[in-house]
Amino acid sequence: MTDPHTQLDAVGIAWRLGATVFFVLLNGFFVATEFALVKVRATRIDNLAKEGNRSAVIVQHILKHMDRYLSACQLGITLASLILGALGEPAVSVLLIA
Repeated sequence: MTDPHTQLDAVGIAWRLGATVFFVLLNGFFVATEFALVKVRATRIDNLAKEGNRSAVIVQHILKHMDRYLSACQLGITLASLILGALGEPAVSVLLIA
């Protein structure tokens, strides 16, 4: 049986490397969102919402349901990491072996 890593052509490697970069960035987005939710000052958001800031009103809703949003962030991190490993590992291993 042949090694599937050696069957990747240049286009396949380039496509997988591009997808790898995308999923690294997507993973970073979910991590940054998670940290932002945890670190945001609720009092500051409340003041902005009272001043009529529409974005602050949305953030207030998110903070009231933070457990759901943090779970969504964790799910996004997990899925992005799994897909990153599945797509990125073959391309990176071919480059390291070559």
